[in-house]
Amino acid sequence: MVTLKRLLFSTFINLQPFFNLAYPLMFGLSVLGITLGIILMATPSNVHDSSQLICLGFALTGVYLMLLKKYYALILAWADTRESQVIPLRTDNSRHL
Repeated sequence: MVTLKRLLFSTFINLQPFFNLAYPLMFGLSVLGITLGIILMATPSNVHDSSQLICLGFALTGVYLMLLKKYYALILAWADTRESQVIPLRTDNSRHL
């Protein structure tokens, strides 16, 4: 379990800038996929049965991204196995320039 926590911590702390940069784009793609699934549900075509799966898949991806963004700092704190558990995080609220 300690190895898993260390791996999770190093991955999350190193990929934090990438996640903050890519989050709006990935969430936008999820919204676009949900919209596409809804449009495909309304059209009479051969993909009508698959459109519900498309919509559900993108909705679950969007919910996963929202939960990950909300609990990112808590996941880092839980996975931190160092003795001094001080993690300087830059949030949107700390940018008062």
